[in-house]
Parts: sequence; C-alpha cells; structure tokens
Amino acid sequence: SGVGIIANSIEVKGTKTLVSIITADGVSIAFLDGISEGLTDAQIEKLSGVDIIAVPIASANTLIEQIQPSVAILIGYERKEEVDQFLTANKFETVKRDLDKLKIDENNLPENTEVVVLNA
Repeated sequence: SGVGIIANSIEVKGTKTLVSIITADGVSIAFLDGISEGLTDAQIEKLSGVDIIAVPIASANTLIEQIQPSVAILIGYERKEEVDQFLTANKFETVKRDLDKLKIDENNLPENTEVVVLNA
C-alpha cells in the first residue's frame, strides 16, 4: 500500500539502539529515540534525505545539525521547562509549539528545518 519501514540497529559508544525509518506518501520519518549524541558519517549517510526526525531533546541540536531534516519533532523530555531551556539555548529559525497534531505531506515540507513540540 505504498508504506515502507526500515529498521536498523546502530551503535553509539557501545550502546545499540534501533532506528526506524517509515516512508509513506512520499514523506520519510526517522525515529531516533535512544541516540544520546552525534552520529558517525556512515550513520548520517544512512539518514540522508529523511524528511522528518523524531529526536531526543538531549541530542537534538547535534542531530538536527547533522541530518538537516525538514522537520524535527522533539521527544524524550518530561517537563515543559526542559523544552523551554533547550529552545532558549538553541536558536532555531522556525519553532512550532504546543501542537495537538502535525499534518505534513510531500508538497508542504519546509525548506528550512522547523522544530516542532507536540502536546503530550
């Protein structure tokens, strides 16, 4: 039905984690939970061209810079204050906050990375 799922185990500093990439309707989404720091060039190459990343806030700035997705969805935080501190420390051109849902298709992907914070 036009949906593809790729899952790869990658190792970052001796810890293995599963990275899933889902492609549907011309948009690819990578779920990067468990990645606590930057990636190697080979790992970045596997993620090149990914449109959206769901990225842990602890490593978000580095991973956004390395992958340069159209959209970065922040995950892996417990309190809104963590998001506030992260956004204050890292100035992104476009930030969308407190969204209940996010609808994206291949025709409306932003040119510059948008950082998105969804409501829990």
